[in-house]
Amino acid sequence: GLTLRVVSDLQAAWKETTGLQNYPQAGLFIKKTADKTIRSAVDERFKQIGDYVANIAKDPKGIVASVDEIGAVNLGVASGAIIAAAWNRMNIKIVKAKSALGEIKAFMKLFGATDISEYIDK
Repeated sequence: GLTLRVVSDLQAAWKETTGLQNYPQAGLFIKKTADKTIRSAVDERFKQIGDYVANIAKDPKGIVASVDEIGAVNLGVASGAIIAAAWNRMNIKIVKAKSALGEIKAFMKLFGATDISEYIDK
């Protein structure tokens, strides 16, 4: 029974401010010195998340079951139905940090952090 509307487009504001296309919404950074077990586990989880996002992109209604399984309150969202309705405008992409260096540097600059060298494989 809710009508969703766009109040502000974060991607458009980001592009206007930085000239870059994609606002980094979340990140997981692993130090280069992490052992192989940790790096392998993170790589596997990264693949799983990428596959999940690709499947939801094909059918956003699939997110409803995931939200229901965990609980909207536990996730801090109104409902799976709202997430499904908004999914295509959420601009969710899963990329390796080294593929988004410009975006990460611009994001960090906004918050006064500039040294990402220990986290980015070049």
